[in-house]
Amino acid sequence: MKKIIFVALCVILVFGKDLYIKPEKANIRTAPNGKKIGTLNHGTHIKILKTQGKWAKVSLDGWIKKNLITNNLKQDSKKHHKSKLELVKFDISVFPKDIEDGRFSDVVYLTLYVKNNTSKRIKAWRAHTIVKNSFGDVLLKLTLTDGSANIAPGATEAAPFGWENNPFISDEPYDKLTSYSKENLKVFFDKVKIVQ
Repeated sequence: MKKIIFVALCVILVFGKDLYIKPEKANIRTAPNGKKIGTLNHGTHIKILKTQGKWAKVSLDGWIKKNLITNNLKQDSKKHHKSKLELVKFDISVFPKDIEDGRFSDVVYLTLYVKNNTSKRIKAWRAHTIVKNSFGDVLLKLTLTDGSANIAPGATEAAPFGWENNPFISDEPYDKLTSYSKENLKVFFDKVKIVQ
């Protein structure tokens, strides 16, 4: 009898609640693991009609994974809040020594493409930047500063940072960045400060 009451309470709690989509986007499907028929945005109000394993049939006549649903939109919104300055992508370029070009040693450039997610122009920024390899090992922790940025609201700008090779110093940024291919590196911001 206790088990029946517990199951009934669970059904009432899950199926009777106002629920919302947690991530920025969630696919809605014809059935569990079925064909994608649309996308729901973060905060979309839904109700669960039925569950099957990891899947929930929602009031919008489709199926999505249950872990993409929340009952606490305010708490989950904090997790999905975009940074004021977003690292969109990065490139690495290596230039060999060229005395005619003014390079007296090999140089590596880490170019960060950053997006202004605010409504005002960003004039300068500083970011604690972490570079990891594909195993998640931290290769570098750098504080990078662009004091002459001029990023319009919603725009993405390139910010190149360069390091010369010092053959007498090992494990410097040049060595770390040239030890791995771009595909085996992950670069992300930990702390960001901006000036508008």
